[in-house]
Amino acid sequence: MRRSMLLTAVALVLVVLMPVALFAAGQGEEEEAVGEVELAYNEDEGYTEFLRDMLDDYPFTSLNPLSGTSEDQLDYYTIRFAAGDNQPALAEMDIVWPATFAAAGWVAPVDEYVSEEDLDPLIDAYRDALTIEGELVAFPAQADALGFYYRTDLLEEYGYDGPPETWQEMIEMADTITEGEDDPDLQGFLFQGANIEGLLANYLTILWGMGGDVVDQDGNVIINDETGVEALQLMVDFIYEYGVSAEGVTTDETDDSRVAFQDGRGVFTLNWMYAYSLFDGDDSPIQGDFALTTPPSSPGYDPGVALGGWHWAVNANAADPEAAIEVAQHLTSYEVQKERVIRQTEIPTREDVYEDEEVLEAQPWLEEFLPVVQQGRMRPLSDQYSQVSEAIRDELSNALAQIKSPQEALDDAAARLDDLTIFPPPER
Repeated sequence: MRRSMLLTAVALVLVVLMPVALFAAGQGEEEEAVGEVELAYNEDEGYTEFLRDMLDDYPFTSLNPLSGTSEDQLDYYTIRFAAGDNQPALAEMDIVWPATFAAAGWVAPVDEYVSEEDLDPLIDAYRDALTIEGELVAFPAQADALGFYYRTDLLEEYGYDGPPETWQEMIEMADTITEGEDDPDLQGFLFQGANIEGLLANYLTILWGMGGDVVDQDGNVIINDETGVEALQLMVDFIYEYGVSAEGVTTDETDDSRVAFQDGRGVFTLNWMYAYSLFDGDDSPIQGDFALTTPPSSPGYDPGVALGGWHWAVNANAADPEAAIEVAQHLTSYEVQKERVIRQTEIPTREDVYEDEEVLEAQPWLEEFLPVVQQGRMRPLSDQYSQVSEAIRDELSNALAQIKSPQEALDDAAARLDDLTIFPPPER
């Protein structure tokens, strides 16, 4: 009887404790479960399908493709992150955005999750561009740069064995070729002269190639010094002194100059990497008659190349930041970047992908890109980047329209920049 009473008591205890134990076990499983990781990204043709394929082993991810302009997408992220939303956990950001978001505390530093071994394959320019005050704030995913394109057939026809190394050589070549061709539609040099981000990138390409910069290593504004003025004067002279660029260049946006060069209406041009595949398309009049290289520079100085690209940043309020980081590391891995350049023709940020035999067999043009991207530099690092860019672009436009002299324009730009935060550039 005692044994029977004891067994009954034990059974009662088990009945009482079992739900508690099961609840505790359930809580443990819930804590270990991976939180949903929403990815927001710039919607390009085929990119959503590509991401689905690459994330097949990550069932906790969801996709949020963003359409509209770059500015529209920036507004979307700003609203969501400022409100403290935990989604999207991963945001694909234009290269100039992470500094602003990091300063606001909206994106998480990722250094502790990345080893030196992980960083070694990265193109140095991207490590520099995405490191803000000593902290890596995004995973470099897709490279881009403002390269210098030239017509190989025209240079060969006029006896030139290679592209110009200096801007003065470019002017002389452009003059010779346009005079010889006697085609009123042919311009020597096409660039983006409209008041858009591309105008700043074009100016920086020339400025850096003369040894100048927007600020010095102490953060002092120097854009209006002798070198800065010389760079802007050269852009003005392309139009009004040398005539290698038409006056209409002051309203040319990125795709305007791309279309003109592709139609055979330019000898030289500055443009982004997307233009290459279009120039090389089966319907392109210049297919096989162009090449890409680093821009000209002043004697004794390295070429200046403005970086672009899109990169994965982790929401500081993500419910499961480690899961988001795991996804970002996967999407920027060797295997995924290799697959992306083969399938999507997007430029890698890892140098080892440029050496892959399968990649070069599928995309032989990629060899031309690496020397350009390796010279890349970040546009002014600032947590107020849009204001910085606007301050400079407004005054560049004033000079190109001959409303102000280059010195007056850059003095006014410098006055506006003095009220903004600009981080010193990485030492080169």
